[in-house]
Amino acid sequence: MDWTMYQLIALDIDGTLLGPDGTIPPRVHKALAAARDRGVLLVLATGRRLRSTLPVVDQLGAIVPVVVQNGALVWDTARDTPVSMTPFDRANLERVVHEALERRIGLVLIRGPETGEPVVITTQPDDAWPQPDIISAFRSGRIERLSADELLALPDVYTIDLFGWNDRLLPLLHVLRAAGFSVYSGALATDANLPATVANVHMPGVSKAAGVAALARQHGLTLKQVLAVGDGDNDLPLIAAAGLGIAMGHAPSHVREQAKLVVSAPDGVAEAIERFILEPRQPPVLYPTAER
Repeated sequence: MDWTMYQLIALDIDGTLLGPDGTIPPRVHKALAAARDRGVLLVLATGRRLRSTLPVVDQLGAIVPVVVQNGALVWDTARDTPVSMTPFDRANLERVVHEALERRIGLVLIRGPETGEPVVITTQPDDAWPQPDIISAFRSGRIERLSADELLALPDVYTIDLFGWNDRLLPLLHVLRAAGFSVYSGALATDANLPATVANVHMPGVSKAAGVAALARQHGLTLKQVLAVGDGDNDLPLIAAAGLGIAMGHAPSHVREQAKLVVSAPDGVAEAIERFILEPRQPPVLYPTAER
């Protein structure tokens, strides 16, 4: 195998690129700059919205394209224009909203940059989940409160966040996945004993892998030429499809098990770049480390 083949680096942001203080560690910053000097492309791939991703681009000190909302929106930051956009169509939006409301699941819709990426909640009474508390913890910015019927008329919903107790939400996630929706989930809180889950739901086919692939094609590259690093359920499609998919050591076990390599925070991204791009060499075996 040619270990100099990786021409595009695709990085998750939270828990991967950024340290606990919300900044890029110095060693990682240096490695990324050296890779860019060698002509290697960098892409940020995140579940964040565009508005909360651009400050991270500023930290890099370089204009790089971004895959946001888990691939529902791919953005050319140099031209400030979309590369691809995959909002919910009316039929699929209606299905997810109705399923969630019928099961009394917390429901938050995230709109696109064309309307300022507001957070939308339903005004339906007797909600089963304290949505304002969830929004303050996970989403910021302008909040719109609309009736269920008004939700269904929105043309620019890219992400539907679902919150709920596991006994209600997990069966719904199974139904949505079986129907082809892209669903990425995780624990609602750091307390593993809390039986609650948060999930991002997108149109079928939406993933970080699809978004990165679109950007790679623009440069005559394929996913096999991508080195990708991530730490979450939403990173799995990209880790699996990339030429070299790498997981952070704190990632859930099902993510680490799908990776070809596991690295440690806070400098894991730098370790991967130094080893496979800046000083490429063929290792004897690729396998997850003992942190798995």
